[in-house]
Amino acid sequence: MDEFFSLLERGDGGALLQYGAAHPELAVTDAHLAAALGRADVLRGLLVRDTEAVRRTAGPQAFTPLLTACASPLHGRSSVHDAALDETVAVLLAAGADPNARESRYGVSALYFVTGHREVPSVARRLLAAGATPNDGESVFHAAEHFHEAALALLLEYHVDLNHVGDWGNTPLYFLLRWFDIAEGSAVRRGFDWLLQHGANPNVRSSAMQETALHVAAWQGQSVDVLRALLAHGADVTLRRADGMSAWRLAARRGFAELAELLEKAGSPVEPLSPDEQLLAACGRGDASAARAAVTAGWFARLSEDDQRLLPWAASRGREDSVRACLAVGWPVDVQDGMGATALHWAAMHGRSGLVAALLDAGAPRHLRDHEHQATPRGWAEFGRDVVPREEGDYVGTLALL
Repeated sequence: MDEFFSLLERGDGGALLQYGAAHPELAVTDAHLAAALGRADVLRGLLVRDTEAVRRTAGPQAFTPLLTACASPLHGRSSVHDAALDETVAVLLAAGADPNARESRYGVSALYFVTGHREVPSVARRLLAAGATPNDGESVFHAAEHFHEAALALLLEYHVDLNHVGDWGNTPLYFLLRWFDIAEGSAVRRGFDWLLQHGANPNVRSSAMQETALHVAAWQGQSVDVLRALLAHGADVTLRRADGMSAWRLAARRGFAELAELLEKAGSPVEPLSPDEQLLAACGRGDASAARAAVTAGWFARLSEDDQRLLPWAASRGREDSVRACLAVGWPVDVQDGMGATALHWAAMHGRSGLVAALLDAGAPRHLRDHEHQATPRGWAEFGRDVVPREEGDYVGTLALL
């Protein structure tokens, strides 16, 4: 069964079918495998003999049979598989399965698997009709990320709150702006626009810093077009974060002059930047000469923890000029972001061999492991090559350097 749950997590439908064929005895005696295979006929008999099987958890993520049915990689494989899995979910719900069941690792719900992970409206409707909450802190976030339009419409029909601050401390709108380059991904951009068009309020506060959508868009360097969209939907330029910073100041101190100018024209107050903030801005815009000129004794120790993370952030966003400006002023190359990743981790994952070489020359530690995955930069490079490769990435050169 360890192998079964590994296949489920990998999302390998073909391998799952082969596994079921190789273990016919499990396919008719184990509710989890029967559910993932869409064996509604088998489940009916199992649940008559063992009524508790519908609630029993198994595997490293403590899946119930309903979770395995919703997470099954056979969704979308064929109309036959879709109909079988839809019937399977109906059988499990009728037997008392909890429509709000969550797995134990990340706490994601059954609804997430058929709205955010994949788009399976028929199953999602069954779950919602049975009492699944649309405000599960995951479903609408990832449905917007992938622009699963039918799933979004269904969640809205069941009164999802687009301004709900989920378990991770943020709204769906903030989530997209925090983790994605809106202008770069067409699906994410459509999800962003959909949220605004259907009532997402850009002034709702998220995170421990009590940021609005405009704050995070400003310091993340989202495009002018994205900021214009937020302003058009009522984003308030005068609001400040918990630390007193405005969106204008966040943009200006990251070197995003075009964003700062737009916010100023929209009515944001303008404030002088300190010498350390001028250094941040020079590094942010990739002006190594201006950055060196702004250096004063003890500058790095005076930066906040968030500001000290400018180097790995710039590497994560592929801002090579910014990384090189940071290196020019002697930025510590072992600084880790919230995940424990260094600039070298991010450069390696993107296959940016030139940047990897520059970071190694500056003394970047090649054996430091991140907190989230306990992986070295080489591990991140292999993940980038195998799972999320960039077309322009030089993974051969990157791995040779590492």
